[in-house]
Amino acid sequence: MESSQAPVDWRALVGRFGEPIPKLKRDEKVRLKALLKDPESKKFERGWLLRISLAATVPISVRGYKPEEIREALGVWGAMHFITKLSTVHHEVAASEVLQALDTPAIFQQPRDTLVVLGKLIKPRDKMKGSTTRLNSESSLYVLRIARKLSRPILDTEQLSGREAFRRSLTALVDLVFRTTKSCENPETAVAAFEVAAEVRGRLGVHKLKDALLQQFTKFEYLASLPVQLIPVILTKGCMTDADLISSRIGLIDDERENFRQKVQSLIYEKGVTLPLASRQWAESFLGGPARTQMQHVNIDTDADVNLERMATLLLSAWDAKDEGEKSQHLYKTFSGICRTGFNLVLEGAPGRSASFDPSLHEASGKQIMTGEPVTLLRPWVQWMKGSAIRVIVRALVKPNN
Repeated sequence: MESSQAPVDWRALVGRFGEPIPKLKRDEKVRLKALLKDPESKKFERGWLLRISLAATVPISVRGYKPEEIREALGVWGAMHFITKLSTVHHEVAASEVLQALDTPAIFQQPRDTLVVLGKLIKPRDKMKGSTTRLNSESSLYVLRIARKLSRPILDTEQLSGREAFRRSLTALVDLVFRTTKSCENPETAVAAFEVAAEVRGRLGVHKLKDALLQQFTKFEYLASLPVQLIPVILTKGCMTDADLISSRIGLIDDERENFRQKVQSLIYEKGVTLPLASRQWAESFLGGPARTQMQHVNIDTDADVNLERMATLLLSAWDAKDEGEKSQHLYKTFSGICRTGFNLVLEGAPGRSASFDPSLHEASGKQIMTGEPVTLLRPWVQWMKGSAIRVIVRALVKPNN
């Protein structure tokens, strides 16, 4: 008797390109899995390999696939059905290929269903308790881009669909944008989410939004306030490209533009010269004349008097002498503790550390040094702190790097 099996009619099992992939029986899946192990299957067109793998429930990576390849093989709704299987998980969820395949006018026909499907990407894949797998930045931006496009047909149907249907669609939109941004919060995703929030608010207004979103309105408030929340971190780190990006979009919501301006002014007042020089220059350029006033105000605090400068001088003298013996070391520790608790004075900046010359923070030990020139710290600076307000009492002594 012949023992060989008849060839697998895999085309009949997986269906034609663009059609829904049939649900197969166990023995049919086994035959497709055996086909995939055959070296000859490597010669198959990638679209067929994709359909065979999904039909056989075999994991497949679409890394490197073009969006049109996925769309041609599965159709838009097929790609949507298998969206989680077409994404990869390795610390972060990567789904840019399938998301690009979905980014077509076809999804406007069923905006709410599309939002629900996209939400599956943000749900934890790992069932273990405490899983923190998140969507990567590239995929997050694609989700937010699609969400913004879907906001238009949702908002356009406000008057046509019933109130409850509209409320559900709007809530699904805001929830998706909120969870996507929370999953991967950075300046780029913040700007993309803020643009969605601005478009929705511009069309509906705050009162309609509150009425439609109910308890979900707090998620919208988070999206609308993202630039204000992120700018202190951005300026503290000296990320000027990110500061430019966020400030370029802040005018989309008038209220937030004023909040953003006030946040920058407040940060300059509180942090003063401890902010990177580039950040201070950016803030001065962004705020204009008022920034200069605020910068000057940082250096004049009504709670400080001449005693602060005297104590700062004594603190530096104790620091200079601390290595002269055990008594000097003890005196320095005791006196620095008194300065910290009684006068809010501390030493900052480790000698030997490299920095860029900042005339608000550094004092040249010899010849003139240009702003931004690399220098080495010879002596720390004395800093006064009260709450979140900071000012430099005595600048650090530095020398230019050779």
